[in-house]
Amino acid sequence: MTGSSRQTHGYVSRRRALTSTGTLDSRESRLLEGAESLSFLFDREGNLRCPVGVVLMLEGTLDPADAWISVKTQFASPEVHVWIVGLLKYVKKRYISDLEVSDEGEYWETGDIRILRDKMDFINRKIDQIASGLSSSRFGDVAGLSAEEIASRIGQILLEHKPDPPKTDGLE
Repeated sequence: MTGSSRQTHGYVSRRRALTSTGTLDSRESRLLEGAESLSFLFDREGNLRCPVGVVLMLEGTLDPADAWISVKTQFASPEVHVWIVGLLKYVKKRYISDLEVSDEGEYWETGDIRILRDKMDFINRKIDQIASGLSSSRFGDVAGLSAEEIASRIGQILLEHKPDPPKTDGLE
């Protein structure tokens, strides 16, 4: 999911927080193909955390209030995104009543797979357009160019592919 989740406050029993150590069978692992791993790790106070975030908080470079966890489903199917949202809704209902989820695909908020598909299709089209624009045949030879000149070329290509808003079939 191109979104994030965090627990902002409250208590989660470490004994009740997803204690299963089972593994996915091949059918289940194919279901999640294309998505990043989604981990549920808790600190001593019961806050949902990611390992990198914990390190950054210990270094003092990340405020715990800004420590979101995320899972990217950009290269997964909409069905995988829906499955992950369903899992998060279950976790919210059963374990973390104050779980906050920010879902760029808007499926968490709307439950509308058409909006999710439109947003995912939009992002995929833009990625394809930018990749095409940055291909060596269109981008040109960069040998001898400074970093600023290369950045300027990339900026021009991105302006040529300025995004249109995603289609939502008239739904807001």
